[in-house]
Amino acid sequence: MTEIVVHAEHQDREAGKLGMWIFLFTEMFLFGGLFLVYAVLRAGYSANFHEAANELNAFIGTLNTVVLLISSMSVAMSITAIQKNNTKLAMLLIFITLVLATLFLVNKYFEWRHEFEYGVYPGSEVLKNMKKANCFFLVCIL
Repeated sequence: MTEIVVHAEHQDREAGKLGMWIFLFTEMFLFGGLFLVYAVLRAGYSANFHEAANELNAFIGTLNTVVLLISSMSVAMSITAIQKNNTKLAMLLIFITLVLATLFLVNKYFEWRHEFEYGVYPGSEVLKNMKKANCFFLVCIL
């Protein structure tokens, strides 16, 4: 009977590994496709991308990136802390992640508020009336 349990545990681990590899490949295909579309559109409409880039705030973009990277790290570290039965550290790291998530949402509020003030949001009349050539807002070409 013990052999069956060990064998079932082995199958669960193998299925988990296969599932993770499938997930990684699908993410690779998804983001690879998105980067390919971005590269093609950027090559075809470089002037529009350059003009639209002047509207972006590099500080906010950098802050968003740093917040996301640190929050990902804190979640990964909390999982390690849980595996090592360090509950206090795990709770602290989860709290840090929640604070960073709140900071990210506040940052997004200020970033998107600017777009909403100009009437640029999915389904808006401003967005519908934009020229197809302005591919910076990818919603226009869909």
